[in-house]
Amino acid sequence: MAVFLSLLLAGIIEAGYNYHSLIEHYEPIDITQNYQENKGNRTYSFESENPVHIKKIQLSGDYEQETRYHITYTSVNDFGVEEEKALMDTMYPEISVATTNIGEKVKKMEITVANKNEVDQVLISNEVQINKYRVLLYFLVIFSFYLIFFERELLEKKLEYFFLIYALMFGGFLILIAGPRSVTWDEEIHYERVYEIASDQTVEWSRSADDFVNRRLPSYNTKDEFAQLKNYLNREEGKELVKTEKKDSMFVSYDLRTYIPMAIFYQLAKWFYLSFSNAYMFGKLGNLLLYVILLFWAIRLSKKGKIFIAAISMMPTVLFQGSMYTYDGMVYAFLVLGCVLWKNEYERKNEKMSWYSAAGIIGCIILGSLSKAIYIPLLLGLFLFPTAKFADKKTERIFKGLLLGIFLLVLWTFVIPAIANTVA
Repeated sequence: MAVFLSLLLAGIIEAGYNYHSLIEHYEPIDITQNYQENKGNRTYSFESENPVHIKKIQLSGDYEQETRYHITYTSVNDFGVEEEKALMDTMYPEISVATTNIGEKVKKMEITVANKNEVDQVLISNEVQINKYRVLLYFLVIFSFYLIFFERELLEKKLEYFFLIYALMFGGFLILIAGPRSVTWDEEIHYERVYEIASDQTVEWSRSADDFVNRRLPSYNTKDEFAQLKNYLNREEGKELVKTEKKDSMFVSYDLRTYIPMAIFYQLAKWFYLSFSNAYMFGKLGNLLLYVILLFWAIRLSKKGKIFIAAISMMPTVLFQGSMYTYDGMVYAFLVLGCVLWKNEYERKNEKMSWYSAAGIIGCIILGSLSKAIYIPLLLGLFLFPTAKFADKKTERIFKGLLLGIFLLVLWTFVIPAIANTVA
């Protein structure tokens, strides 16, 4: 029932966004023939005695290169006050229908395009459009409020399950809304590494993957252009390969192993013959699922500070990093779980430390430091354990000696090369 009511409210809100389209609906107006040419530019014009609500304009054509177009219009608000406005947008060869959202009542409009561009059609539209991403966002927000206010037991006694639901819902939404484009810091570099790991001995670069890695994809600012870009990437994926590269080895170096979950999911997507866009998004699930699983157990196992861990882990930026092609979310999740295990073990002062507890702490910190060795000093926290945590002094010395060896080994692979490169 809660899911149904949340979806119903989200639908009502979406209807509100389409209010003008519902009460002032009209067939798309074609102004292709209403133009004038001047100094190499073509200006399409629209004018109405009674203001018309324009949701968007669309320019269809075959563009040879990236070109900007300019829009000037006279808007009229609900009080009849007129205001002159100007916009600028871009047409791309990869997107055959350029779309600009207006969302205002307009009395007069002019669209200026360089005459060298082949514009086949210019439409003014006020059609009803359901934005599924917006509906999903409002549904998730409303449903989350329901869980917070009406399922208090979930928050008070099973906080880890609330985190699980929240992170999967909003993390999945972030993956969908981001789509096949680079939205994080250097995401194209992270994707390149995932793509290479997910490949066999020969890395076969498709046009779509190569364009993405080299940042040759056009940007978009409307839902319509987003759909066209995905279609373009899917079409190019099925064409001839751009290049092939031989791997030196199938072995994945230690600093790239945090990409393995994403590479596994990306490979699964290729086995199931998903389109490029869907495969790109599916690969991110490997990051999100491991992020959620690790932090689920960190919250569950923590004796104190559960709310603090959950709150930080559900913050938009942190969850965002755990849902994209990047190792930051994985680093954070492993280190948080490792610190929780360390804290639990440290507080059990009268109990001997088991081998699996030590392995869990060391393993999480090492895995969290693979891509960012700067965090390896966290291992030194195990030196704070008193002798009472070990079977005898000999065991303590062996354990701490091995721990120091691991720390120095990782430090050697990180600090020494950095110093050498700096000096050189």
